[in-house]
Amino acid sequence: MVTDIKYSDVIRLGFKVEKSNDKIYFNDYGFEYEIITFELNKYSCIDWAKESRKCEILKCNKEGDVLERIDIPNLSELEKIIEIYNIIKI
Repeated sequence: MVTDIKYSDVIRLGFKVEKSNDKIYFNDYGFEYEIITFELNKYSCIDWAKESRKCEILKCNKEGDVLERIDIPNLSELEKIIEIYNIIKI
């Protein structure tokens, strides 16, 4: 079962926030559009969707097209993935 992951948790885990000035998005949702990600490598990242509060791993090609998506079911699993990543990248 996939559960919500809080904004404060993804920020604590090292996710980066890229702000965008999209007036149409703001008019639809009432808040600014932001891309909130944790980079795993050149072609993979973990994305946190502000609207759904869900995380998924995205695998992309060199053009940036998403090739594969893997849902991360909860905060505990997200923490494990980032812990493994931090061990491997050393």
